[in-house]
Amino acid sequence: MLLGKRVVICVAGGIETMRLRHFLLQAGLYVIGSAAKGMDAIEVTLESKPDIVLLDSNLKDMDGLEAARHLMAHGRFCIVMIAEEAEEGREQKARQIGVSDYLVQPILRQQLLSRLEAAWEAFEESQKLSDREASRVEWAA
Repeated sequence: MLLGKRVVICVAGGIETMRLRHFLLQAGLYVIGSAAKGMDAIEVTLESKPDIVLLDSNLKDMDGLEAARHLMAHGRFCIVMIAEEAEEGREQKARQIGVSDYLVQPILRQQLLSRLEAAWEAFEESQKLSDREASRVEWAA
């Protein structure tokens, strides 16, 4: 289900960006943008409207949760957050914002792809439910 999906990689480390890009391209996804800084990540995501956003929990100039909050205030995105280490309560905060999944490094290729697949499927299902609910509200009015 991931084949052909458009992805933006917003990760602080250049080597990690290259590694993720390689994994995604090998799996048939399109990397349509990347950023290492928070405001750049927000800008490239809002402009390109990707299917999936890989978002570092600690960008160079901004906390990843802050970036996710900003993105979710401007639309619905399938965001998969990547953290260097597990921090207590951080995953729960990310999910409350609307982040679809939260991965802790190191991330293996197959783990990344299976988690992206699950996150995308859950995101699509939530979109369908939201759209149905909006249709019901409009019809009732």
